[in-house]
Amino acid sequence: MQENHRIGRRVYETLCNVLMYDKDNNQVELDVTIIGNINNLERATSIVARQLGTTRVLVKSMETTSHYYSMTVSDFIKHADCVTD
Repeated sequence: MQENHRIGRRVYETLCNVLMYDKDNNQVELDVTIIGNINNLERATSIVARQLGTTRVLVKSMETTSHYYSMTVSDFIKHADCVTD
């Protein structure tokens, strides 16, 4: 296989600044990272609530970043999980 053939993927991460209340009603502010390009606060809040295991969350702000990653096809085949035969 030629080494100039490459496989690439853009990976998005959304960093959410979250306000939540713990089981003792203490206010906690934290940052939660979501994998993906999340484009609205309601969706971000739903995903963060699921990750934290509570509905008592509010996403105050969010910022999405992306990076493009690539590798040669031969490296991809060597490192990837084979899902079919």
